[in-house]
Amino acid sequence: MIERRPPAFGGIWLDGAKALAQATSEVELLKGVSDFADRVVRKVQPSVAAKAKSLHYETFKSDIIKVCEDYLPGYKASVEAGTQAPVVEKSVCDEVRAFLGSPDFIEAVFLTGVCDRYRLFSTHKIDLQSEDTFLARQNLDPYCRVYGAYLRELLTARRKPDSNDWGDVALFIYLQPGTYFRKGLACHR
Repeated sequence: MIERRPPAFGGIWLDGAKALAQATSEVELLKGVSDFADRVVRKVQPSVAAKAKSLHYETFKSDIIKVCEDYLPGYKASVEAGTQAPVVEKSVCDEVRAFLGSPDFIEAVFLTGVCDRYRLFSTHKIDLQSEDTFLARQNLDPYCRVYGAYLRELLTARRKPDSNDWGDVALFIYLQPGTYFRKGLACHR
């Protein structure tokens, strides 16, 4: 995403992706997917992948609750108790909305969210001053804005995060400048 070329993830990621792409069923993933071109049989354990996904989604939910708690003391307690979530007071609502759509917030999402995730899977260093990073930041602007919109919804509409929100938010990576989502469809302006 940052350097316009995929980083070298190593064999396990590539083998897993190839097995998923070639498999016709979960059973085949467990038994092994034959790749005649590479002369190998690749196996994937969906239960391990599901556990990792679940842990990652729960971590996202926990992190989002912490962010909301910073803006709204009592938010975490309401989620844990299963009671109605508080909302930002009307007197600061416009200020919070403006901040969550501000360039500073979008930049923070890019640096702490996208770049940190990239560092997790890559051995490449990110040059924050490079042209590639600048272009990636432009291309990922709509995706970064989704986080602000998501937090705004949580803080102003009594909504609570769900573990599956991470997967839903991650789909917005496909947004590009000049496109928007309408009722689940990507559209061009």
